[in-house]
This record gives sequence, C-alpha cells and structure tokens, in this order.
Amino acid sequence: MSSRASKWYEFRVIARLRVLIEAIQTRARETRTRAMQKLVAVFKSLKVDVLSRWRDTQRAVYTSDMWKEDPEFRELADLDVLLAFEDFSRVLERNYDEHHRRTEMEKSTAERKAREAFRVRESSAYS
Repeated sequence: MSSRASKWYEFRVIARLRVLIEAIQTRARETRTRAMQKLVAVFKSLKVDVLSRWRDTQRAVYTSDMWKEDPEFRELADLDVLLAFEDFSRVLERNYDEHHRRTEMEKSTAERKAREAFRVRESSAYS
C-alpha cells in the first residue's frame, strides 16, 4: 500500500471511530436522562417532601422495587442520585415557600380589610 492510501485508510478509520464514539456518548446521555426522570418518579412515589433527609431517601430509593428491577438505574452514580435529590428538594422547597408566602399575604390582606371595616363601623358609630 502506498503512503497516500494508508493515510486515506487511517483518516477513514478515525472518522468511523469518531462517529461511533459520538453515538455511544449520545446513547449514554439519553439513558442517563431517562434514568434521572425515572428517579424523580421514584422520589414522588416515596412521597419525598421538603423535610425529607438525604440519608433516609437514599436508603428508600436503593431498596425500592423500581431501583432493583431497572437496569438503567445501575448506570447512575451515587452523585447523580444525590444531585437529582437536591434538584427535586429545591423544587419542593420553592413550591412550599411560594405557598407559605401566598398564605401569609392572604392572611395580612384579610386582617387589613378587617381593620378597615372596623374603622368604618367605628367612625360611623360616632357620626
């Protein structure tokens, strides 16, 4: 084989390897994304809330039937599970804070209206 032909062959092999590596990486990313979505479903089924602790949740996830039966979960690192838990907890905390803030605003509005109504009644009683 000539030097030119061997270079061409080498370039083709490298190009094929790049395509293969990209396909493997894409498949791994898709698998990880699906596993993370399933993990959120596991958190919901375990009724993880704002006050849930990582250690208790981790134990419950690893002993759950979904975790044991699904091979995609086995590809997740412990850090991935922890990050998913933190994201899920952050969303729950944000929802809880928003609900608490809305409740406090409604309460203060109701109190303000009651004070205004009292002032109106009181001023009309003296008139």
